Amino acid sequence: MPRGREPLLEGKSKGSKELHRWIQEKSLTYEVAGDLLGFTKDRISRYINGRRRPDPNSSYRIFKLTGIEMSSWLEPDR
Repeated sequence: MPRGREPLLEGKSKGSKELHRWIQEKSLTYEVAGDLLGFTKDRISRYINGRRRPDPNSSYRIFKLTGIEMSSWLEPDR
């Protein structure tokens, strides 16, 4: 299964980097990850490249599937 593409612009939040890492570790594409989460692949891409931050409901859905803390979308990656 394809590993997915690298983001064009790297997001600056801890959450964006953790979501990208989770997708790579599971050998998922953005489309498959989006299907699992109920999002489009474009939305997944926007979360990863930092153009969009998940709302509370979306970040909770991501947390339930991936374990990525909801607050990580507000934290800069160090």
